[in-house]
Amino acid sequence: MQIKKYFYFVSLLLTTIMMFSCTSSSELSGIWVNKEKMQNKSYKKIYVVAETADIQARKAIEGALAAKAEEKGFEVISSIDALPPSLSDVSFPDKEILIKSVKASGCDAAFVVTLLRKEESVRYTPGTTAYTPLPYYSWNGSFVNYYDYWRPSVTTPGYYTNNQNYFLQSNLYDTQTDELMISIQSELFNPTSLNKFSKDFVDDLVSKMKKEGLLKK
Repeated sequence: MQIKKYFYFVSLLLTTIMMFSCTSSSELSGIWVNKEKMQNKSYKKIYVVAETADIQARKAIEGALAAKAEEKGFEVISSIDALPPSLSDVSFPDKEILIKSVKASGCDAAFVVTLLRKEESVRYTPGTTAYTPLPYYSWNGSFVNYYDYWRPSVTTPGYYTNNQNYFLQSNLYDTQTDELMISIQSELFNPTSLNKFSKDFVDDLVSKMKKEGLLKK
């Protein structure tokens, strides 16, 4: 069995990207299903991989995926548990090491998450100026009191906002046939934290897969 075939998803990205059209941010952009091969197909044990050298991101995403899958009744092995990073080497495992780990796990499917790209943009919001006269007694008539009272309200300075869009692809591979079974593209907009990012990502995956009838539990 040539498990490594399903890790050729890098070459599949250009093909599968053409299958999708993007929607609004924070929602899944699209899903492709190998409908012929998925008929009457079910999996019980899944090997979860978040392909990133960022240990915290890998742990959070794989952890969120594993928790949700186990909640749905699947047995799960996470790559970070099977192949934990060491103090001397925090990089993502080599492909051959990962392949051996998947083979030894006995999983019948592998779920691989990859960050396709990250887009950053800066938006400038102009300041505003407002003036509404108040009665004399509101600021006691003196220049100093008037200035102190109105200064925070009259002029609101402009400001810059940094926006971040994350585009991810999640592929499910059958470890017996080495075939790509499901491919999902996701877009997340300005996540407030890594945990929130992971939760929103997984919740969106589950929602989309349910709509496609891929999750019945």
